[in-house]
Amino acid sequence: MKAKLLSLAVPCALAFGLLASAQSTHEVGQPGTPVHKTHVQPLPTQPGWPANLIEPVATPKGEAVQFCTSMPNSTGKRAFIGCSSDFSVCHNNMCLMAFDVPADVNGLFFYGGQATQVPLANGFLCVSPFHPGLFRLPGVHTAVDNTAHLMMDFQTLPAAGAVTCGSTWYFQFWFRDPLAGGAGSNLSDGVAITFCQ
Repeated sequence: MKAKLLSLAVPCALAFGLLASAQSTHEVGQPGTPVHKTHVQPLPTQPGWPANLIEPVATPKGEAVQFCTSMPNSTGKRAFIGCSSDFSVCHNNMCLMAFDVPADVNGLFFYGGQATQVPLANGFLCVSPFHPGLFRLPGVHTAVDNTAHLMMDFQTLPAAGAVTCGSTWYFQFWFRDPLAGGAGSNLSDGVAITFCQ
């Protein structure tokens, strides 16, 4: 039944209504339960990855795996998400990044405990809104170089979305895109991050 639900398209109002309220409405006993790698379908390395962006490969200090897909936006490219390579909960020094997004628009990074791929806006929702829900991070404004950046602060996250050693969370970037028409917004692909001590 759960698999059948995940295959259904998620309406915009439902998905982003959950983004707005998820921080205070979801409680789980074991936040960020680790998942097996087989739950994520890695994509080939994107061309032109910046040097400070971790490629989708396992490391001794955590792991980042690209998954899902994105659709072209008004830049003519597909937005993709990345992160700095410091996955240490103790260091609390990880930066989320989005590339090939429209310049000078509002957007936000969000995350959840499960992966999916269902149509949403002009792209795909890659993070499931189902248990434990979606967790919205502070909004950002995209830069003139078609990027967005956010330094995460693990100490300010809601209890149900706590980042702990060994936990795996799925991240994505949503952004406004009025020049593209359609729904007027789009999303990046996703990145699954397993955190370490």
